[in-house]
Amino acid sequence: MRCPALPVVDHATLFYVQGQINDEVADTGVACADVTDGNSCHYACETGYRLTGSPALICNYSGTWHGKVPSCQSETDEIS
Repeated sequence: MRCPALPVVDHATLFYVQGQINDEVADTGVACADVTDGNSCHYACETGYRLTGSPALICNYSGTWHGKVPSCQSETDEIS
């Protein structure tokens, strides 16, 4: 099964990771498109932003994503 496209997150990149990886990993440079079950997509925030939530979503065997789409919060917002 293939999972549907994930939403764009402001100030983040989205990339493909082979396997069911939940931890933060380096950007693979591979687009997260046509992801099949048992594989992951990860979000990484741009410099100056911090990830809120888990970086990874895993494509389930039913063709749905397991996990919640994270967000990127400005690090300067935390200082004020």
